[in-house]
Amino acid sequence: MILRVTEANYGSLMTTATVPLSHPGEKPMNRRTRKLVGTVLMLIFVCVYALIVTAIAEPILMNANKAVEAVFYLIAGLGWVPPLMFLIRWMEGGRDDTRPTGPV
Repeated sequence: MILRVTEANYGSLMTTATVPLSHPGEKPMNRRTRKLVGTVLMLIFVCVYALIVTAIAEPILMNANKAVEAVFYLIAGLGWVPPLMFLIRWMEGGRDDTRPTGPV
């Protein structure tokens, strides 16, 4: 990945510098490694999310009626999906270095 940095120098002159965001010679993370890292992060996130929802649910649902409980469980039950969609998209994205590139 490359970051393009632009700075103004003395009036209307512009200079552009290209700065790589990885070390020289470093290969990008392949799909297999991204999936491993993503799976570990997903497990950590779901465990932490469950603990937080459990801690929040007790005071909210202590004296609540069934309709409030249903709405809470609906929101809490689906609340983990949007944050993990970004992680899943990252896990599936990018180039796959493990597959052959030639004709099959």
